[in-house]
Amino acid sequence: MPDEAFKAKWDDMSGLLLYDRVMKMKRHFLVSYQSVIYRLVELGLARKTIWPHFNKLLQERQEKKITRKEEPEPQPEAMFSKAWQRALEVHPLDDYDFWDDRQDKLVRDALLRELITTSRAAEILGCSVEKMKLRKEGWALEQTGEY
Repeated sequence: MPDEAFKAKWDDMSGLLLYDRVMKMKRHFLVSYQSVIYRLVELGLARKTIWPHFNKLLQERQEKKITRKEEPEPQPEAMFSKAWQRALEVHPLDDYDFWDDRQDKLVRDALLRELITTSRAAEILGCSVEKMKLRKEGWALEQTGEY
């Protein structure tokens, strides 16, 4: 995961919550979630305190304790085949594959700059106001660097 590509993709997904962001990064770069978190810390995009914070989110999402050797939302085996790799070379992933990321990022930016209300943000993203408030709290944690 080259530094600049990693940082650019991480920034593109800034509208997503931490768990979703890490899972999308893992799928994009075809690595483990632990590799993504390690790179976040290594590049100074997160503190070492992200580990317990993410493990808590992971346990909540998976509704069970995950061991270090388990991988949540594993990649399909086909993604590691030579045929899949050749297909990616011929038809690489495009920004359209991640269109939702852009909308989430725009909504996040507008909400944090107080250009739109929480209820309007929820309406745009098609979620409840309560879920939007949780998402906003996650973004606030990220901005303060608490993870």
